[in-house]
This record gives sequence, structure tokens and C-alpha cells, in this order.
Amino acid sequence: TGSHGFIGSYLVRMFDYLDVCDVHGIDNFIAGKKDSLADIRSNRIYLRDLDIASEYALISKKADYVLHAASIAAPMFYKRHPLETVRANVQGTWNVLDWAVKTKPLSVVHFSSSEVYGSTAQIPTVEHYWGHTSFTGKRAVYDESKRLSETLCATYYRQHGVPVKVVRPFNIYGPGMRLDDGRVIPNLMSALLGRGVFTIYGDGSDTRSYCYVSDAVAQILSVLLDGVDGEAYNVGCDMEMSLRELGRLAQATFDGAPTVEYIKAAEAREDAPRRRRPDVSKVLKIAPTPIHDLKS
Repeated sequence: TGSHGFIGSYLVRMFDYLDVCDVHGIDNFIAGKKDSLADIRSNRIYLRDLDIASEYALISKKADYVLHAASIAAPMFYKRHPLETVRANVQGTWNVLDWAVKTKPLSVVHFSSSEVYGSTAQIPTVEHYWGHTSFTGKRAVYDESKRLSETLCATYYRQHGVPVKVVRPFNIYGPGMRLDDGRVIPNLMSALLGRGVFTIYGDGSDTRSYCYVSDAVAQILSVLLDGVDGEAYNVGCDMEMSLRELGRLAQATFDGAPTVEYIKAAEAREDAPRRRRPDVSKVLKIAPTPIHDLKS
């Protein structure tokens, strides 16, 4: 699900390259672009325009493995479509889990988010941390609906034995991101491509831990195949970098570009986490893969 989103489309392209199994993908294109997978070559990939939050979306197909990535993850889009975001995260996940009870797949991976932790003083953040989020803030439509989606997964595992695992991606970046989605790396790339300055809200001391998409996908697939049912896994890289350091790194790499501008933090960003760094020791036990350093 979410076949045309950032990570979803990367997964589809990977399966297109491997050509080893039938793949059924659905998306309603609120955030994904319909033409983003127009060059897929495999005749074993079937893509449909469907809304995961609608009852009919998953009626007909059975699957061995499910990657439930349907969501509206970019702040620019979920603030524009708040109720649709809640429906996708809650009702969409509910539909997938109901469908899994009936069809009994071998494994289901639900894509949650590092946003479920909110603003935490526990750095690096481990999976058993309960989180500290605002349930009325402007980001709450995403944060809180992701938290509820995880509650649904845990309940369906305990009550129905659904073999569901949860992944919590931390700031994944790489090919396929939309330049207009409002996240940090696309904003930086837009500035480097001559579309304006790289704007940093605040003094640049906020941190993120950036993970290249191929590394994240390796971790996600390891959870799909070898993860423990009913458990959650951080997905990402534990190398923390401030926004100020990110801007300086880009300038050192690209002959002084882009221009970096610091402005007072906007109200909409007041409930954004100040630091973000995952403890990834749990996922690396089942996915002992190398991790690309953003600096390289």
C-alpha cells in the first residue's frame, strides 16, 4: 500500500528490477504522483488507484507478504489534508489488519514513524520509549494517528494472531523524494538546484539522523522476513547531525552553495522534535547491513 509514495515507489522499483514475484500496489495519489512509476517494465507488477481507507480496497487479493506504507507523511501534505491523514493512518491500517485476519499472510509490516516519540530527552531513542507528543498540535493529525495505528497492530496481534511488525523510519532520504514535500533534504536539494535559499527555522541546533533509502529498505525487508511478530523496530541511522551542520556540509561539498538563511521558528514548527536519533541496535541484529554516512 502507498505504492507511489517515497519508500513505496522505491520498493516497487526494487521488485521491478528483481522480477521475482507478483507485486500488487495501491495508492490514492494524495501525495504520490501517478506517473512516478510509469517506466516500470515487469509484467508481474499490478498498480491500482485505490484508497486504503475505503472498505473495498483490499477485497479481492491474497498475498504472502504485506508492506503497508500508505500514509501522508510530509508535513506540507498532512497539514493540507488533516482528516485524510487520520483516515489513512487509522482506518487504512484497520482495513489492512481486518484483511489479514481473513487472508492469513505470512508477514505484515506496518510503516509507522519516528514521530510517535515526539519531543524526547531520551537520545538515542529506544523502541520501548512511550513518547511525548502533543495531541492537539498542528502535527498531531500525523503523530497521534500513527500512535493509534500502532495500537491497532498490537491489538490485532494479541487478539487475532496477525503476524504484524511495526517499523518506525527516521528521516529517510534518497531518489524519489518530491522536491516540494517540505522536508529537510528536499528543501536542501531545491536550494542546490537554484530554486532559492536553504531556510533553517531557529538557530540550526535542531538535529536529525538521516538514513539513505536503500539502507532503510534493507532493514525493513529484514523485519518483514525475520522480525518478531507484535514488536516495533526503529529503522534508520544513528548518526546525528544538526541543521546547521547539514547546511555547512552542503556548502563545503558544493563550492559554497546554497545560501543558508536562518529565520525565527514558525508557529507550525513549535511542536517539532528538537533532537532525533534512533537506537537501531535492535534492527541491526536481524539486518547487519552497512549504513551510508550522509557526509560521504
